[in-house]
Amino acid sequence: MTPEDEDFFLELIDLTGWGNTAADFRRMLYYEPGGCFKASADGVDVGMVGSTRYGSVGWIGNLVVHPGHREGGIGA
Repeated sequence: MTPEDEDFFLELIDLTGWGNTAADFRRMLYYEPGGCFKASADGVDVGMVGSTRYGSVGWIGNLVVHPGHREGGIGA
């Protein structure tokens, strides 16, 4: 993901009720720019996930899929 994806992030968060903010999105990109990914289906952005590592341990979080695209294997 890039800074240009902020509107998509905020829309997705609003749809799902996660409560994250624009500042949260910017912080994710700042600290782990290579660990933020967007999911697309048929050319439409439908989800996102963040990842980071703490030493030898990896962490996946903020996995969010648009409600209209759930139960189709995205994020599984």
